[in-house]
Amino acid sequence: GRGRLPTLEDRKNLHFTEAAVREGLRIETLVPSDVPHKALVDTELMGYKIPKDTIVVPSLYAFHADERTWGDPQTFRPERFLDENGKLSLKKDVSLPFGAGKRLCAGETFARNMLFLLTASLCQNFNFTLGPEDSLPDLSKNFNGLITTPYDF
Repeated sequence: GRGRLPTLEDRKNLHFTEAAVREGLRIETLVPSDVPHKALVDTELMGYKIPKDTIVVPSLYAFHADERTWGDPQTFRPERFLDENGKLSLKKDVSLPFGAGKRLCAGETFARNMLFLLTASLCQNFNFTLGPEDSLPDLSKNFNGLITTPYDF
């Protein structure tokens, strides 16, 4: 309801809001590359030989834009994180916006909580519409460096 601001307790009931946050983190990969890793053993991946001790820098952007994983990766579609009943399905969330493994971002929980609260509060209190002369910015033309930054719009 509108009688109070959303809390983290509301998260369990706001499946689409949580799915939209997750889709936003996937489609707009803020940190395009994960931290460097080192191959522990000689290995082969997709036909490429990777010798032991090779430094590997995983591309989170490439993973989040992979058509084999997402089907239509350039389409903002929060439903991809929901099950057939409209409930959040964490099994469907294979995105890695905060990295993975031992080098997972220490701020992931805080960031996810704040993004949920901000998104839920904004949607509860405001209506968002484009003006008659306006259009959505083209996020495909962002500047990708250490972090992703949109050009002015």
